[in-house]
Amino acid sequence: RVVPEGTKGIYRDVKGEGRYFYSPIELSVEKRDALIEIEPDQIGLVEAMTGKPLPGGQFLADEGYKGIQRRVLTPGKWRLNPFAYRVTALPATNIKPGYVGCVTSLSGDYSPEGKLAEPGQRGIQKNVLQAGIYYLNPREYKVEPVEIGYRQLTLENVAFPSKDGFTIQLDITVVWGLRPKDVPLIMHHFGNVDAVVGNIIRPQVESLCRIQGSKYGAKDFIEGTTREQFQNAFTDQLTHEAEIRNIDVLIGLVRDIHVPLELREPIQKSKIAAEEQLTKEDQRK
Repeated sequence: RVVPEGTKGIYRDVKGEGRYFYSPIELSVEKRDALIEIEPDQIGLVEAMTGKPLPGGQFLADEGYKGIQRRVLTPGKWRLNPFAYRVTALPATNIKPGYVGCVTSLSGDYSPEGKLAEPGQRGIQKNVLQAGIYYLNPREYKVEPVEIGYRQLTLENVAFPSKDGFTIQLDITVVWGLRPKDVPLIMHHFGNVDAVVGNIIRPQVESLCRIQGSKYGAKDFIEGTTREQFQNAFTDQLTHEAEIRNIDVLIGLVRDIHVPLELREPIQKSKIAAEEQLTKEDQRK
């Protein structure tokens, strides 16, 4: 246990470099390396080994209480009493460019049910961290880097029935992304970004293909103009459904359409014959 200066016991405050004149009858002095250096990309997690016990339900200590301190040491040199404090160097929170940090506070009063947490409340915080280095206490805050911007998802062989009962298969690429301000809501509702694909993008693509695709006959998917109409309607509806859920869809691109061979082959031969006839007429001219 350390004590204030003037009290019997080990003093809390340590002395730095210099000359001090103490009576050897009253005091004994022990030289120790009390200088702690925290590197630029680190924080110092401080544990007080003396002080008042923490109140019930609390796990972070303020000055004067025993336990893991709420305040961390930032980069620099610190002189602390090794009898009073134990310091552990840990990596600082580093958010890379192209990412934001979704912050979850582990202490404070709980936020209202279904709401994001305000500063001082426990739970997923309303505001995200932009790219940079942050000196946060890892016992007080959990930070998850989340990539923002657009990414693509390709779904192959998405099957649905046409209006005339044929099975159509599509290869679709969806370009979608997250806006920084929407990241906390996404994490609150789905837990992680990967769940967005499994719970939103993929089910919506399959559902909209069935809904929009059933409006067209199988032959329509071979015609260029009809294919374009289908893609535009599909993209518009997917964008709307994603926007409701705070997801930004740039485009839903129909990359390939697989029409049954027994229907596709006669139409293709007919169109090839028509083009060959036009070619022959141009050759005669």
